[in-house]
Amino acid sequence: MTPSSWDVVQHQLHNYAGIGIGLLMGVRLVLRIFQPPEPAAPGTWTGRIATALHHAFYAAIIGQACMGVVASYFWFGIAPYHVIGSKIILAMVALHLAAAAWHTLVARDETVDRMLLPHRKRSAKNV
Repeated sequence: MTPSSWDVVQHQLHNYAGIGIGLLMGVRLVLRIFQPPEPAAPGTWTGRIATALHHAFYAAIIGQACMGVVASYFWFGIAPYHVIGSKIILAMVALHLAAAAWHTLVARDETVDRMLLPHRKRSAKNV
């Protein structure tokens, strides 16, 4: 079955968007290495989970972009892993949103404020 011209356009847009996201995440990773953020909650289980999830986001998104390039230009056999990667990233986003809701509604701390306003320092009560 021959793809329509619209299918080809969608595929190209998907490829270029993925390459762009991969490059931006690479730049963000380099910036994060040279300018690390303030620790979320040092020594707590939530701080360790947050750090692990953020590292996993970098690995998954950069890995997803790399798999997309390989699937599109070199070896299509990796495409099923690209699909699995998208589902893993969606699950991670859901976990991230759930954690943000927990911090806002249950813990009532300033975590979401620090994400939206990253240069704001924590108040003394949340140190």
